Amino acid sequence: MDNNEAHEHTINLQTKLTEAQVEIDRLTKENKILTLKCASSLEDELGAVINRYSQEQASNTPDFILAQYLIGCLAAWNTAVQQRETWYGRDARPCHIAMKEDSDD
Repeated sequence: MDNNEAHEHTINLQTKLTEAQVEIDRLTKENKILTLKCASSLEDELGAVINRYSQEQASNTPDFILAQYLIGCLAAWNTAVQQRETWYGRDARPCHIAMKEDSDD
């Protein structure tokens, strides 16, 4: 590979990396929006379950704080999965969104 080809290859890789980062940023924002939409009811349910089974006692932490923590863990996991899929060049959209768009065709 000569210098021109190597330079073009480097530029192509940088472009793909930039595109991947833009997609990661978009999916991260989308994930946060989806998480916010379902968080309040899920948070309430988690808090109730934590309280019902007295799981807050071991850490002496209020159940609603533990519920918020668990929702944050789930959001971080979803973002990490989306970043992984984008890294490998796969469709990183949540499956329910991809399936809905596919059915619209």
